[in-house]
Amino acid sequence: MSKFKSVVTTLGQARIASAIESGKDVNITHLAVGDGKGNATEPSVGQTALVHETYRLKLNSIKIDNKNANWIIAEAIIPAEVGGFWMREMGLYAADGTLIAVSNMADTYKPTLEEGSGRTQTLRMIITVTDTDAVSLTIDDTLIIATEEYVNNLLAEHEASRRHPDGTLTAKGFVQLSSAVGSTSEVLAATPKAVKAANDNANGRLPSGGTAVAATKLATARKIAGVAFDGTADIELTTSNIKNIVGSEYPVGAPIPWPSDIIPDGFALMIGQAFDKNAYPKLALAYPSGIIPDMRGWIIKGKPTSNRTILSFEQDGIKTHTHSASISNTDLGTKTTSTFDYGRRDSSSFDYGNRGTDAQGNHQHGNGIRIPGNQDGAVIYGTRPTSLVNAAWAKGGTNTGAEAVTSADGNHAHTISIGAHNHYTDIGAHNHTMVIGSHSHGITVNATGGVENTVKNIAMNYIVRMA
Repeated sequence: MSKFKSVVTTLGQARIASAIESGKDVNITHLAVGDGKGNATEPSVGQTALVHETYRLKLNSIKIDNKNANWIIAEAIIPAEVGGFWMREMGLYAADGTLIAVSNMADTYKPTLEEGSGRTQTLRMIITVTDTDAVSLTIDDTLIIATEEYVNNLLAEHEASRRHPDGTLTAKGFVQLSSAVGSTSEVLAATPKAVKAANDNANGRLPSGGTAVAATKLATARKIAGVAFDGTADIELTTSNIKNIVGSEYPVGAPIPWPSDIIPDGFALMIGQAFDKNAYPKLALAYPSGIIPDMRGWIIKGKPTSNRTILSFEQDGIKTHTHSASISNTDLGTKTTSTFDYGRRDSSSFDYGNRGTDAQGNHQHGNGIRIPGNQDGAVIYGTRPTSLVNAAWAKGGTNTGAEAVTSADGNHAHTISIGAHNHYTDIGAHNHTMVIGSHSHGITVNATGGVENTVKNIAMNYIVRMA
């Protein structure tokens, strides 16, 4: 019976079974060694840790055995500078620290360099599992140290990889290189030298990205809109040539702006005319009414979101809007007129005729005329009045004078004549002032524009392909 063995622990078996069911691999990442506390150990499925762990390190490799499909080989290498402990047991640990497998081993002492002896120690544990797909076989490449066996295996694999058949047009394989540029072989591979020679030859004929400067004529004429072109002369396209292009690009019934009054064959002006729906069934699909729309003076508008009917007409109009206008308040102050002399103005001649005073009755007027007189017999002037007051009219009277009164002639009136005459008014040089205070004015916005709304445009005929 074998003295040394490895077993998968109960925890390890459960983890592998769970991995098989869930599809998630068990990621085994570390190997640990222990000294068994100085005694040989017997691995047990119930273990959750080594008896006495002395050193743990990351795996150098983990792989499936070439000869046994259910064997997983885990390998770790302890470097020479690490040591100073006995090794009697090993354990494989998952990334989360679970002990997956445990084994015992022959007593081995790992010395340190300070002890005068050192060596790199390779440790390997083999475990048997029912499904190797449940164990992750990836490893950190930076940790790998190649063992002699590992290198020999790789060399053997490389040698075996060279035993392939030659490549063919239908199967992969090895091929032989060739620099020949005139070969017709289908088993040789062109070298860069052969590719360069072929490229140089092509550039000598027509440089890559260049133009055929020396060419004067096409070897075979090509047709453009039905007209042959060989490069020796320009071509002229007629309406019939253009019709071939338009006919192939525009569907039947599509309105086409046409810069001529000469209509190509197979097309018709869009002037509101009827057409034979039986003779032109494709055109009838576009215009089920059998009437081609009259496009004279009209433009085409994309169908709006208001669900207008296709082919419906809409008269021109202006979107509802407002205008605003204002005049700022202005105080013109006081203004003076220029000086103006109206000169003298005459009123027209007017004759007021005779006017009479009213009759006021008998009366006399006193205190009128003082009549001089003295005792010396001075001359008395005037006519003797009818009565004298305190005076003697005779020469040598005692009074120096006497007052004369008028006689009472009874009730009477006087007539006054106001003859024709003029009046004059002088209107001399003068100024007038006028106050123009702060005020506002109303404004009227007059209509402007043409008879319809329009934009800058070029007049063209609209034509339509009939069939």
